[in-house]
Amino acid sequence: MRVTLFIYLLIGAVVGIHAEIDSHCTKTESVIFSCQIKDSDKIFSLCASKDISDTSGYIQYRFGRLNKVELTFPNDRLHSQKRFLYRHYFRSQVDRVEIAFANHGEKYTIYSYYEGDGEGTPVEEKGVRVGNVDLQCKEPSKADFTLLENSIPYDEESVLGR
Repeated sequence: MRVTLFIYLLIGAVVGIHAEIDSHCTKTESVIFSCQIKDSDKIFSLCASKDISDTSGYIQYRFGRLNKVELTFPNDRLHSQKRFLYRHYFRSQVDRVEIAFANHGEKYTIYSYYEGDGEGTPVEEKGVRVGNVDLQCKEPSKADFTLLENSIPYDEESVLGR
């Protein structure tokens, strides 16, 4: 019995180690979104301070190779929440979230889409659109937007609905 329990714990620990998602976020930040781009070694991450709210903390988008960030937006963390827009649509078997911002005239949209019919394999899509270019995520990825729901402005003009 003890050997079996030990093996289960060991397998769980190994799986847990491999389930860790690479990210540009520090240990003192929350990982809102992070993934490696398909067919690339580059990662994009959306990082937030642990105290993020609509009046305090910060949020930043970071892109590049692991441990070599090539782009950070915004550079200034002060009131950075106001530089992003939140979009969310939810109904039975459908959940779509987008976080959008503009940098040097280019529109960025981080997205996480889930659609299922309750019978077959659900379809999940995650990535970032930069202008007309769609950079899809390689799995595994991380997406947890709950900290941002009340921290960044909601996009009232979103076609995703409310």
